[in-house]
Amino acid sequence: MAAQFYYQVSALPMLRFGEPAPLSLAAFAEFCQGQLPEDVAAALARVSLEPGGRPCCEVERRWQAWETHLRNGLVQWRAARLGVEGEGFLRPDDDVFPGDRRRLEEILSDPDPLQRERELDRLRWQRLDDLAVEHDFDLEALVLYALRLALAWKWTGRSEVAGLRVYDGLVAAAVEQAATRRVASGVSVAR
Repeated sequence: MAAQFYYQVSALPMLRFGEPAPLSLAAFAEFCQGQLPEDVAAALARVSLEPGGRPCCEVERRWQAWETHLRNGLVQWRAARLGVEGEGFLRPDDDVFPGDRRRLEEILSDPDPLQRERELDRLRWQRLDDLAVEHDFDLEALVLYALRLALAWKWTGRSEVAGLRVYDGLVAAAVEQAATRRVASGVSVAR
């Protein structure tokens, strides 16, 4: 029988899509180190939304396969929009998620990039819900919690004002870099 972590899973605050993360990723890591066996805490510290690592369990392997499939769909969509070849950026995947491919196409048809990103994360959250079946208090439940927390934390602290501040900084840096290159090349920057 697989190890069960009734107390630890029950002690974690509930996560809901679209709501701020009730604890930070660092606080979760600290909780794991203090409450779980060393090997379990180490495995949870390696859990990531990005596929490519060595999964600690079947649920994480299934997550990575699905996320790879989703990202391959994003590569193909972006390549088609840019009119370039995207094959070199694809990763091997199982391609067994036809319903999600259709949902991805619906999401990508939205002209609002923020809404697209929100809906992509909603799709990710739904996949985590699907993977949670029959995993209530085991290692897989903790892995799924870590993935959901990472998704929730991704949106914590995002705001229009902060986004515009970052955008303005990037534009200012690009303008300065362009001006510097023009001066270095001897091209007049006078207006």
